[in-house]
Amino acid sequence: MENSTSTTVTTTASPYFTPALNSAICSPLAGATAADCNRCYAAGCILCEVGPEKSYWALRGTGQEETPPGQHDFACIMSSLTCVTLTYTRPNTHYTSQVAIDQCDQVFSTTTLPQGTTAEPKPTRQPPPSQEAMWSGDPSKWGAGPWIVLSLPLALICFAISFFCCWLRGRRARQLQRVSVAPRQDSAWKDGETKMQWDMAQAGRISSQELQKVWKALKDAEKADGGPPRSRHLAFGACNEMGEEHLRMLGAILDHHPQVDISLDTDWRSSDDEAIKVLTKLLRRRGRCTLCSPDLSEGLSTLRLPPNSSPTTVEALVETLTSCAHHEVDAIAFAPPGPWPPPYFVKSSPVVALTALRQSSQELVLRRCAMADLGTIAVCAFIRPFAGRIQIMRLTECEIADEGAVALSRIMGSSLRELCLTSNCVGDRGIADIASVLGKCDSLERLLLDRNNIGNAGAKALGLHLPRSNVQELTLGSHLGGNPVGEDGVEALAQALDDELSRAAANRSSRLSALNLDGCIVGQRGAQALAASLPKSVIMALSVARGRIGDHGAEAIIQALPRSCLSLDLSSNGLTDYTATIVAEAFYRIPQLAVSLANNHLSVGLRAILHEEHGTRLRL
Repeated sequence: MENSTSTTVTTTASPYFTPALNSAICSPLAGATAADCNRCYAAGCILCEVGPEKSYWALRGTGQEETPPGQHDFACIMSSLTCVTLTYTRPNTHYTSQVAIDQCDQVFSTTTLPQGTTAEPKPTRQPPPSQEAMWSGDPSKWGAGPWIVLSLPLALICFAISFFCCWLRGRRARQLQRVSVAPRQDSAWKDGETKMQWDMAQAGRISSQELQKVWKALKDAEKADGGPPRSRHLAFGACNEMGEEHLRMLGAILDHHPQVDISLDTDWRSSDDEAIKVLTKLLRRRGRCTLCSPDLSEGLSTLRLPPNSSPTTVEALVETLTSCAHHEVDAIAFAPPGPWPPPYFVKSSPVVALTALRQSSQELVLRRCAMADLGTIAVCAFIRPFAGRIQIMRLTECEIADEGAVALSRIMGSSLRELCLTSNCVGDRGIADIASVLGKCDSLERLLLDRNNIGNAGAKALGLHLPRSNVQELTLGSHLGGNPVGEDGVEALAQALDDELSRAAANRSSRLSALNLDGCIVGQRGAQALAASLPKSVIMALSVARGRIGDHGAEAIIQALPRSCLSLDLSSNGLTDYTATIVAEAFYRIPQLAVSLANNHLSVGLRAILHEEHGTRLRL
């Protein structure tokens, strides 16, 4: 930069004017001294020229910038800025305005200093803090405003929660006050004596402390009677949510107040086993603890129990209902908590009606009732007092599994003539328990077990106990389905056809005369085992349909048939004309025999011949 002794002017931009960024910076100016340049450079600025007579900004770019010294003044501005364009801005507003180039001199305030005098730049007025600084990322720099804005919603939320809790407490207190006291006429109580009924069914959930207050109020009421205590009835509902502790307290109230009786709701789906055990003890107080259903679904007062109850607890409860004559219960259901009555089921209903069981003491007939194992245990416990008189047990499509079958085996008596468990879920363990009691059921003639889960182990148990029973008809399969019995199980069942075996009971006159293995895997070994035992039997009807026996297995069975056989089903076994000719020969040997060869591989010509010759005796 050239040396110069001209006067230097230092200017400061107004805080309301912001020089715009520009890539061009001021060039070294004629007439400026090195000291001026260094002073601006030390301040982080550059030296730019502003002239009152011929402005540098007006002459820049015209080639007339280099004029003699003294005709120009100089301004010290930031090195990153230039006065080519200025923007006028109002603080805290969105208002901006452009400043023309020829008005650049008006932006700076000038001060003339003597030559060689160093002038300190005037302090720049900082603009007021912008709104964004209040919400900077560092919370420690926040002012009072942001904290107030943030804390106000939290305070409102806390206030709303406190208000809601106070409202619930007040509502709870109002619910407990809704205890209706009204006279109750009961003809079954001391010749129609009038009782005072305390109905707490609408009081909502009751805690143990609140039940203590009810007990105290009961004592105060008896003291106020003056004379002998009046009879009082305490009514509770499902909304009271009675638990084990509540029921024990009710038992203590009944012990200390002989003139008091209680009624409880029939909905116990939310209770556990311990609560149901205490309920069972309360129900044993005949006449002093009853069950009352507020709504009658399907016209029945249904006792609703949780589906995860233990079998022992359910059995004890139902036995109490029977022994203590709780006739107010018409049905039992096992269902999870939720809306009641349950939605309509096309296939079955979860409600086990007890009314029909009370009306008939000789038959147990339930069809399409989804009672499962717990329902079966409950039914068995309900009919146990008169189970010895039952002659027919017919439980079809009831979802009974092994536990239910075990419960049924405990009530099978000597009067039972038919046991039908068609289309259930009974497995090997359940059928083994039933087979173990066949020897005690002297009157049992029909055992229908088709469409279950009985395998080889269950078939072996049946084969072991059938010779010591009076069962005449055993059905393990039908045209609707069978059981997963294999060749080993069929071999065990074939031994039950041998009537020459010694029997545990003397003079057994009944023999197994009908064996239905439709849908079971008989196979070659099973067919050979049947053929070995058939001549020693008095079989009248045999079905091995869909048994995979083939021509050789069918031939062995046909040739071993006794003259007592009236029906043989060989359908769906993949048989050919070879078996058909053997069947035709068997017709001459056994005149009353009827055979089914449907769904086999017979030729059309042979079909016509057999149909013409044997007619209705052969089903093709």
